Amino acid sequence: MFDYNVFGEHHVLRSDRPAPVGASTLGVRFRREGRGAEVTLLLDGEEAGHLSLPYAMTIMSSIGPSVGFDAGSPVSQEYAGSFPFEGILHRLDVQLVSPEAPGGDDAAAREGMSRQ
Repeated sequence: MFDYNVFGEHHVLRSDRPAPVGASTLGVRFRREGRGAEVTLLLDGEEAGHLSLPYAMTIMSSIGPSVGFDAGSPVSQEYAGSFPFEGILHRLDVQLVSPEAPGGDDAAAREGMSRQ
């Protein structure tokens, strides 16, 4: 499940199939499109759902990302409390892909990412 919380307005995307029991690779592809974004869930490398967001935040939280728990208020209304993850995260990869500006000059994209 992917829950994008924009100032209390939740945009929820659920996988179109259950995650298998045991080791799996889970992912989210988040691509900005204008003021919004296109979100795709990935389950073991295969697409498992899609969501179009009308608005995507331009900066990350001042406290940074939380992995396996919530540092601030709960991200999702699906649970209460700090929701510590009780499984085992073997690895977390974050890959930032800069879109190229017209003419192959991606300076504007790098400048925008530097503010994150």
